[in-house]
Amino acid sequence: MTARAAAGMALASVIAMAIAGCAVRVPRTVAVRFPGPAGSMKGAVYLPDGPGPYPGIVLAHGAIRNSYRDFEREARFFATHGYAVLAYDTRGTGGSAGDRTQARFEHLAHDVAAAVRCLRDRPEVDPARVGLWAYDQGGWIAPLAASRDTTIAFLVLVSAPIVTPLQQMSHKRIEDLVARGMDREEAEALVRLRRRIWEYWLAPAGSGTRASDSLRNALESVRKRPWFAPAVEARDLPERLPPDEGMGAVNHPARWWLRDNLPAFRSLRYEPAPALAAVRAPLLAVYGGEDRELSTEENGRRFRRTVGRRFGRDALTRIFPDADHTLQVRTGSGFLRKVESAPGYRDSVLAWIGRVVGVGPTPGAHAPD
Repeated sequence: MTARAAAGMALASVIAMAIAGCAVRVPRTVAVRFPGPAGSMKGAVYLPDGPGPYPGIVLAHGAIRNSYRDFEREARFFATHGYAVLAYDTRGTGGSAGDRTQARFEHLAHDVAAAVRCLRDRPEVDPARVGLWAYDQGGWIAPLAASRDTTIAFLVLVSAPIVTPLQQMSHKRIEDLVARGMDREEAEALVRLRRRIWEYWLAPAGSGTRASDSLRNALESVRKRPWFAPAVEARDLPERLPPDEGMGAVNHPARWWLRDNLPAFRSLRYEPAPALAAVRAPLLAVYGGEDRELSTEENGRRFRRTVGRRFGRDALTRIFPDADHTLQVRTGSGFLRKVESAPGYRDSVLAWIGRVVGVGPTPGAHAPD
């Protein structure tokens, strides 16, 4: 036997022993289809070994066209710790019908509700212990679903904005521009002007009014700034202020700038506080201290103010100082660069959900990272 073959057998033996030592096996995965408001939806249910019934978790989407596979790591983690987990293709993606670009938050909340019904109907699931885990934009959508369905058992919000989409996008764009080398004061001035234009288009006062004249003057005043041309090219600003009449028309001059996504554009003023305040299920909001997508401090403060007297065991925030928007930490560089979940994040969420639904820790459980 060659030295290479011997080394390979030794490695295989170590791996086999490690797998044999796991107290909880990698879960079963079952493909599912369920009816949604826009048509049939596709997903997968991740199940622990055994008949159940298990408490359940539905994973709610972020702002992009997510496939259920994008959440496989979270799904497998929860499933190996005793939960039935449903992840699904967002509408208009993969095997799910519909068009996400034409959907407002209310429509996407109905999709979440349909996924909850699908999971509750499974024989392996305890329907009284099904909750939501929501990431990013899901933090606007999941509370809407939970505010309407009072039987949802819990709600975990991960990097969820508690401000309007317009506020969140403004913060993100400033941080992006600064990271690319732009002076912060100039970045803030650019984004303030963009926000004024968006607010004007969202509630137009009419061309030739004081509001439209003020905006045209503001655009003219920055036209010679070195950052104006790049801002137009990046679609941060329009080259000139189009008329506001007929904003919904297909041939409106602003449509090129809005990327034909008017429902999402009109959702920019969505105020999340009323739906969040109406949720009666226990709430956990989790943030990363190094998040550049949103302001951890501002959103944490708004969460506490919104839930008010409930803040405590049944509604709380947890911040992981070194984590980014995805609740991951990055260490090292080059070949030594390492990306992993923030230490304590998963265990903390798991322990909180377990307390809410009455599930203790799984001894010796192992889940893929």
